[in-house]
Amino acid sequence: MKILSFNIWDLPMWHVKDRSDRIKKITDYLKTSDAEIVCLQESFDPRHRKLIHGEMASAGFASTDKNFESRRVFFRKFDRTGGLAVFSKFPIIKNEFIPFNRFLSIFSPEYFGRKGMLTAVLQTPRGKIIVANTHLYRNFSFFDRFVRHRQMKKVLDYLNNEKSAPVILAGDFNEDFLAAKENFLKILGEGGFRMFQEEAAPSYRKNNPYNFLLGNSKRYDHIFCRGFESINMKPAGHSVIYTPVPLSDHDPILLTID
Repeated sequence: MKILSFNIWDLPMWHVKDRSDRIKKITDYLKTSDAEIVCLQESFDPRHRKLIHGEMASAGFASTDKNFESRRVFFRKFDRTGGLAVFSKFPIIKNEFIPFNRFLSIFSPEYFGRKGMLTAVLQTPRGKIIVANTHLYRNFSFFDRFVRHRQMKKVLDYLNNEKSAPVILAGDFNEDFLAAKENFLKILGEGGFRMFQEEAAPSYRKNNPYNFLLGNSKRYDHIFCRGFESINMKPAGHSVIYTPVPLSDHDPILLTID
């Protein structure tokens, strides 16, 4: 079983480069990858979501998108699930979007993203599994790490009540060197999630032409898992994928479970 997580940088704003061209290339990339489960972040544009959904459906993927409802932000249309989407080659039994508390981001652009967590229950040949896709608060202020920790705790509190099936937790956590952050590591460990050694490889690189922020390369994107021993499976590989031509300001990451 292969799980791909990818922040596709599809924010419908003027400063986001080459959106239409990149979305076509991203869709082709996703369709030809050998991942059975795909988690997207920053898939904010409803028009592009509909295009991706149609192309992924033609490749045999089910989707958490149902009716492509939109909302307006400064005359632009945004999706209603915090830019999150899950695609699966296994049937999706149910899905739910759980928004974060927007008050914590009221003084930043994050307020308009309405971020949160999107969960999907999948029916696989080994039984049910739960996929949780999330995108945490970005670095905007001196208290951003506090906000991310609160959001992460909400995610894990929810998942700690889901003990009936193995869990995949994926997304853009906006937290570099996560294994060195004791507060994050503690709540991940208490939730039973495993940290991988390979998580130090950057997924937000300063030499990416779409990365307009200054500074060093970062590892913001992660995939964790829990409980796969109960269905006789275990993690077998975890890596960042550097495509020949960058498709977003982030690189996709892949987790393999055998």
